[in-house]
Amino acid sequence: MYAPYLAVLSGDKAKMFKVHDLLGGTNWYGSRGKLLHTPADFKNAKAWYSYSYDHDSIIHTWHLSGYVFNGMKNTGTYSKSGNGEEPPASAYK
Repeated sequence: MYAPYLAVLSGDKAKMFKVHDLLGGTNWYGSRGKLLHTPADFKNAKAWYSYSYDHDSIIHTWHLSGYVFNGMKNTGTYSKSGNGEEPPASAYK
């Protein structure tokens, strides 16, 4: 299951893919909220994001977090929050 992804990922991307079990049920997104699905999507994405939302409070809020890359090297993290059930495309770097 992981072989096609690990065949195209190296460095930090390969490590993070395994550590975070990116095929484990959480959806991951790239720029502008594009769903990452294929090995090429993960390879070419400049950032990997996931989000959650809090629907228990009066005002629903989403929480976006992710990793920023330069090639296969992780160069930092990113997070942002806002109102609603999912982040708008503009929330993604």
